[in-house]
Amino acid sequence: MTLNERGQYGEAATAWRAAMVGGDPDVAVIAATNLGTMLKRIGDEDGADEAWQIALGYGAEDISSEAGIALGVLRESRGDLVGASEALWKVLGLDDPRHLARAALNLGVIERARDDFVKASRCFQLAVNVATEETVQLMAAHNLGKLAAEEGRFAEAERAFLHVMERGDEDLAPKAKLDLGLMYRMDHRPNDARRVWSELVDSGHPGIAPTAQRNLEELEREQE
Repeated sequence: MTLNERGQYGEAATAWRAAMVGGDPDVAVIAATNLGTMLKRIGDEDGADEAWQIALGYGAEDISSEAGIALGVLRESRGDLVGASEALWKVLGLDDPRHLARAALNLGVIERARDDFVKASRCFQLAVNVATEETVQLMAAHNLGKLAAEEGRFAEAERAFLHVMERGDEDLAPKAKLDLGLMYRMDHRPNDARRVWSELVDSGHPGIAPTAQRNLEELEREQE
């Protein structure tokens, strides 16, 4: 059992910091990444940010990518969208096949939150293109659909949502169907919106059916 696993966080931090300055870059990047993870766990977010920055700076594809993605998530959670964007663009620059899709997906969410639709679309499309995990690919496709709908590109949005729905993921397919209904309403296709939302209500999906019911009720009020 390691020092970290035994809860000896001070001793673990000392050991990892010693490894970071020990001269072996392969060891140092792992130590910095592990230090950041431990510091985040015990609530030292500033320390975690610093450690993950150091790990990302080594430019070691696999480990630095992990640290950079963690850094992006941390900064997003703290409301630092600029800092999150900077970290994740650096991860994309590492061109690490194992983490590229996940980093691109996360970065797309960040850029969308920053209202940069062009960069967000680029990132989501990259994630779709390179993802080896179907869940990541479908999440990126779903986000592309939402982006297209917001920009009035309804045919493109419909294709993206239908693609996600066709894959049948228990979590993502109903969410895509819910957003498909929203897109139909935006595109002045109330009958199609009513159809897909009614199907979701009938499905009884615990996380989606109540929202679909509310959307139906709002739609009926609009049509009165």
